[in-house]
Amino acid sequence: MIRKISMICLILLLVFPVIANASNNNNGYKNENNRGLEIQNKNSKAQEMQNKNEQERIEKINKLIAMLTEHRANKELEKVKSSSELSVFSKNSGDDFEEEIEVELSKLGVSKLNDTELNALKQNTQPSGEEAIAPMAYIPPDTSTVDWRSYRTTYNYNGTSYEIQQVIATGKNGNSNLADGRNGAVLYTNKQIAINGLKYIGSLVAQRAIGAVPVVSWLPYEFLFTENQNVTNNSHLVTYRSMNTVAFSYVKKSGHSDSNQELSLVSNYVTVASSHTLAGYRSGTPYSKTTDRSNTTYGPNYASTYTAVKSFIDPYGGAVTSFVNGYKFYNHNNTASISESVLNPEFPIQVY
Repeated sequence: MIRKISMICLILLLVFPVIANASNNNNGYKNENNRGLEIQNKNSKAQEMQNKNEQERIEKINKLIAMLTEHRANKELEKVKSSSELSVFSKNSGDDFEEEIEVELSKLGVSKLNDTELNALKQNTQPSGEEAIAPMAYIPPDTSTVDWRSYRTTYNYNGTSYEIQQVIATGKNGNSNLADGRNGAVLYTNKQIAINGLKYIGSLVAQRAIGAVPVVSWLPYEFLFTENQNVTNNSHLVTYRSMNTVAFSYVKKSGHSDSNQELSLVSNYVTVASSHTLAGYRSGTPYSKTTDRSNTTYGPNYASTYTAVKSFIDPYGGAVTSFVNGYKFYNHNNTASISESVLNPEFPIQVY
């Protein structure tokens, strides 16, 4: 049933017009490209139309990869919960949903990087000077834990055309340093919390450079019962898996050689799949309930062509970053928390 629902969502995504994620408060994505279109005044009508069309394609790509990332985070969580190593989510089983995603990404011009392309890219984006010495010069021997995808797009700014190559790293499994998680982490225990009257039972918060940013707050009925009179909660345990997707944005002027590309923006988003087990008493009778949730939160300028181009043309700036640094689970009154940090790489060589 879950797979059928996922396939229906994929079909709807590809049939109906794409709506910019800037209005989606659930994941925090901001469409900086549209902001760029609003402030510039030197583009021709043809260039404006090209920007619009490319943005629609990028939105479709971002949503497809986000669906893939969420699927994989949920698979990793399911592996923990499953008692059988030969479950439908085992490493050797087929995955029609992932195959369908790959087909649609290919139609949109997204390709997977082979080892030669990946190594060349990594070698071209090492730090200069003394920092170029090992370990940054080390090239991982394979990509068995990470998928590397690439697509190119054009962005017109003040009448000048720029080509952006987006290189996207997505974790394949829990062995990647893009994956994080814990089993049975204790949010709190040995409590006597009266549920009736609580506004929220818990929340998920993203950590960014500007500070904490709310992702979602869960209502009591989402984790417990429709009617929560005479219900107390004694403990809250969380098992979770997260997948961190990182975009490396390379920019050059259109028509120039790739040797003129510059890494101008590094950004990410994080998908957290979590399983919450709450135990306590309902009218004197013990209960234990487990509920699964999945949430995604974006760096504010994730894969933004506008931000990447602005960084490229800045004569005094290097690559800028737009990261989710980590996330926290909180209890109902923010007096207890579980914290997790995620990888914030500067270069592709740091991802494995």
